[in-house]
Amino acid sequence: MEKNISGKKNNFDVLAADISKKERKDMLSRMSGKKNSSADDEAYMEKNASENKADTKAGLINRFNRESFLKKMLCWVKSIFFNKSIEEVYNNAVVLALGKNIERSYPGLIDRKKKMFLSAFNNKLSDLKSAQDFFKKPIGAIEGKAESFYFLLAVLVMPEYLEEIKTAIDPYQYPLTKELSQDTKNFLLSRLDEMIVMTSHDKRSRMEVFSKCFDWFKMFSHVPLASILSKFTIVDGSKAALFSSLKTDYSQLAKCLANVSPYYEETMIALYTSAKAGRNFWDFQMIDFNDEEVIDSVSEATTENSIISMFTGTIPVKDLGKLIYENSLYIPESFSSGDTWFQKYRDKWHDIFEQRWKMRNCDYKKESIKKKMKIFFGITDFMKFPFHPWEKYSDDAPFYYNLSLGFLNFYMKRDYQNYAGILNVVTLEGDFAIKENRVEFSDLVTDMNSISAELEHLANMIAIGGEYGAEFMKYDSSIKNSGDREKLNIVMSEINETVKNQLDLFFKCVRSFENLILAMLGEKVTAYYGALTNLTKIMGHENREFREGLEKFLHNIRYAAQIISELKEVDAVII
Repeated sequence: MEKNISGKKNNFDVLAADISKKERKDMLSRMSGKKNSSADDEAYMEKNASENKADTKAGLINRFNRESFLKKMLCWVKSIFFNKSIEEVYNNAVVLALGKNIERSYPGLIDRKKKMFLSAFNNKLSDLKSAQDFFKKPIGAIEGKAESFYFLLAVLVMPEYLEEIKTAIDPYQYPLTKELSQDTKNFLLSRLDEMIVMTSHDKRSRMEVFSKCFDWFKMFSHVPLASILSKFTIVDGSKAALFSSLKTDYSQLAKCLANVSPYYEETMIALYTSAKAGRNFWDFQMIDFNDEEVIDSVSEATTENSIISMFTGTIPVKDLGKLIYENSLYIPESFSSGDTWFQKYRDKWHDIFEQRWKMRNCDYKKESIKKKMKIFFGITDFMKFPFHPWEKYSDDAPFYYNLSLGFLNFYMKRDYQNYAGILNVVTLEGDFAIKENRVEFSDLVTDMNSISAELEHLANMIAIGGEYGAEFMKYDSSIKNSGDREKLNIVMSEINETVKNQLDLFFKCVRSFENLILAMLGEKVTAYYGALTNLTKIMGHENREFREGLEKFLHNIRYAAQIISELKEVDAVII
């Protein structure tokens, strides 16, 4: 059992009075010899364990025991004279000696007698704050999107294995003529989880090392450097701050800067790429990392990291903490990123698979719709609106009616115009049994014509010379900041609202046409909808063609409504 140097049981705990339970636990874990999977982390922890061994209770006891008899006697005398334990007296002596050594080894850093940090430390902190501001931007850009970072990091670390996973779980391996069941989905997800778990130890280790670098920079971006710098005031013509004024914030700085993770460019590449990545991660390839902006940013990051290295290489972070807290046993809280990357990486894979599954289901539905369009309208592909710039802005400002708008515009320009003459004849010559039906029918024709006019007006607005077209051009040439994106969102919101209103009006017209025409033809007469009393006389000898045309129109607009309704469902799936 370890003996207390004063002969008093448990007196030595006074020296660790300012250390929290968590810090004590971290101290023990540092001494336990637990090692990380990477060689860099193993070397780092071995170095830290060696350095921190002397900062334990046992280490301080050994140090005291190695002191000369005279120094031991002096500590004993002071403990009696000042009514303090020998441990407390010796701790103060160690801290005092440490202060002298720092003052001598790092000129201009501290004034130990005044217990102040001097301008040299302020300057170093200012440089560090500049580096922090630089890294805050990409870290902030992916706030809440860490899963994307880990996935892109995996693309860098194990591109071939990710391609193997894609091949194994791709729902497109089944023909688009087949509707996939929930059992198929569950089977593919189970296969995905198995392959993620089977990731090799070597790949996991590399992911862990690069992820720890990312986690460290996240921690660095939150170090309260602004608060620490605010404690410096002008004293005798230069900036200085009392040790005591930094007590609140210094522990966070020390936790970060005394536990610096090795720097990896792979981490930065994934970080900057994820900050500007779109939504389609399935098709992401190694070549997509060769973005000029990303390459420049990574180069700058490497330069900024040298400022951090300069700080940790020239500032005794841990020893300054001992001065601030007047505790020779002070050890900064350890930093550990854990295995959070694995779960987030798995979650991102599930998101990507879900996106791929939706895409495949959409394509299945599209194939089904194409068959109907060919049968009912003689077209084999989806119709597009004359101008459709929103396709390149899908990540910034989505448009929700791409396919449905294209088909509505096609229908109004071709098929509806083919039947417009018959509808006008009904308006002019029809003798409605229920007079209100004439008004409703006339309003319907007006509404349908207004849909055509609105779509034509929208096309002109979106064209290069139009109001919306000009806004799109401005956005294309802008730096794409938050203000530019807000303007684009306003434009797209107005277009979405306009198209929604026209689609709603179209469906309303279809329902009314059904009620009116079925009653006009005598197929479904109700108290509210009656027949045309002159149905068999309109257009004279061409009456049969008139009645057949009216029936064909009803079938035609019903088919159009059915297809547009299904296209709306496809449009609603944001991928």
